[in-house]
Amino acid sequence: MLVLGAGGIGGVIAGRLSGHFDDVTVADQWPEHVEAMRSGGLVVNDREGSAAGPVRAIHLHELQAEADRFDLVFLSVKTYDTEWAAQFARRHVRDDGAVVVCQNGITDSRVAAIVGAERTVGCVVTLAGAAMEPGVVTRNDAYSVGFRVGELDGPVRERTTMIADRLNTVAVTEVTGNLDGERWAKLATNCMVNALSGITGYSAGEVRSRDDTLAVLVHLGAETIQVGRALGHRVEPVMGIDPGRFVDAARGVGRDQLLDEIRIVAKATGTHKASMLQDVIKGRRTEIEDLNGHVVRSGATVDVATPFSQAAVEAVLAFPPGEVVADPRNLERLVRMAEERA
Repeated sequence: MLVLGAGGIGGVIAGRLSGHFDDVTVADQWPEHVEAMRSGGLVVNDREGSAAGPVRAIHLHELQAEADRFDLVFLSVKTYDTEWAAQFARRHVRDDGAVVVCQNGITDSRVAAIVGAERTVGCVVTLAGAAMEPGVVTRNDAYSVGFRVGELDGPVRERTTMIADRLNTVAVTEVTGNLDGERWAKLATNCMVNALSGITGYSAGEVRSRDDTLAVLVHLGAETIQVGRALGHRVEPVMGIDPGRFVDAARGVGRDQLLDEIRIVAKATGTHKASMLQDVIKGRRTEIEDLNGHVVRSGATVDVATPFSQAAVEAVLAFPPGEVVADPRNLERLVRMAEERA
């Protein structure tokens, strides 16, 4: 097995798989991270404590020296790195193997276009991970379901269950026959929490509990759900909540009750830094164009207005790549831009 990308999610996958299987290789583009894993193992922090375990870590350029191809490649890179990473995966996955797409956003079709649909399996990641220093990853979430694995065309196959069994050694894993619906549910969460955390600097728990961020969060979620539905997808529960309630709340129906439930969810994530805030802190490019930007582009194709999603994109892209400044005052700008477009 190959884990391609050892950030917060890929690192947790690599660390836990390596503790159960002896055929795991992890490749990453962060040199210091690879060297730290080689010298001291990969430290995984979770609710059980902190433990360092040995992993077979290699630099990306060292993949060319691998004599054998892998039965599974867990693709866990940023959405904007999808195409080149999929090219790597295509060269190193067996003809009868599979590339398991463990990314944010809606990237399954992009991977399939390169490695082949028959070798592509979707994996919706619902656990929260962070990699803020070389050789160390941290898991911060409610420890319920961590992954949902599904086939692009729907039907569950023997390999779907096999992949789920392996991922069950990392976190609780379910098999789904509604991959698109799960993807859009996760996209809604990302579009709400990642965007607001990235521009304000608030933790994932804070953006789900503050009155000012919640007022915007509901609209971002409702727009994403409406677009997903208009595209014909049966959007699954978002943060464990019926997606229709976000749409209703954005119209003022049942809003207070929904916000109370979201505040309860916030307790599970606490001080966790959403992935976009991690990118901002590291001075990296964000995934905003493949998250909220995807909602805007898709909404235009089905005539669904997305003023808050568009404002979120513009609030982030107002800064040069890698230079986003997280500041609560950015929230005011986002609201103002959204109201101008509504």
